Amino acid sequence: ACTLASDGYVPTWQVMGTETRVVGGEIVDVQHVRLRVDDDDESWEQITVDWYFTVGGLPVEVVGT
Repeated sequence: ACTLASDGYVPTWQVMGTETRVVGGEIVDVQHVRLRVDDDDESWEQITVDWYFTVGGLPVEVVGT
């Protein structure tokens, strides 16, 4: 469980699928995974973070909105 101050919130993870990214001039397959936090209590927070990992698990790109 995650907490902010004493309030808990539940981040959700969603596997979006396999895509490609250019790394060091080479096209590589990556796994796109999305983290979403949508908390509407007094410590309001809303964020989406898209992670792109290589097959070996190394992060290639992270985009937050």
